[in-house]
Amino acid sequence: MLAEGEGIEGYEECVASRFAGERLLRSREKLTGKSYAPPTVEEGPFASGLSAGSEIYNSGVLIGRGYSRWWYEGQDADLFQIAIVEE
Repeated sequence: MLAEGEGIEGYEECVASRFAGERLLRSREKLTGKSYAPPTVEEGPFASGLSAGSEIYNSGVLIGRGYSRWWYEGQDADLFQIAIVEE
């Protein structure tokens, strides 16, 4: 796998992050008995009339040193905000 990305900046870090993430998820499953399958798409509709600051999705997992790329699409995308909260 490392040979496939030879010469690509950050590739080794990406592979290491992937395996660290997989270890984390396996450990979480072992501790809680619940498997984690990250969604690829969260689709609405969401309840009408929610107040500002209402949470519509929380992945609860951050893997690696960077952030996942999140975005909203659609007619009302400008009405939503993405917030990454580090605890």
